[in-house]
Amino acid sequence: MSSMKTPGAYLIEHHSMDRCFKVHLDGHSARLEYEIFPGGIDLVHTWVPFDLEGRGIASALVREALAWCRAHQKKVRTSCPFAAAYVKKHPEYLDLQ
Repeated sequence: MSSMKTPGAYLIEHHSMDRCFKVHLDGHSARLEYEIFPGGIDLVHTWVPFDLEGRGIASALVREALAWCRAHQKKVRTSCPFAAAYVKKHPEYLDLQ
């Protein structure tokens, strides 16, 4: 497990054994789950509990996963609709696909 403080001030943990990025905040956990494929990861599901919605946590999770992929020279697939919409709105990540 590794963790980084993101620009959004959330401490995001990468749990490689569980294949997810997580945020723990106010007694709740949010996560972005992924699957591995040769040469990259597929972002498959973003989950933020109701009490944490509207704080930009899902975006922070996707941004962290994309930064991790860039740093580790991995390709990205976005099966998760939220992650796909995020990449579409931020074309600076299109090179990872």
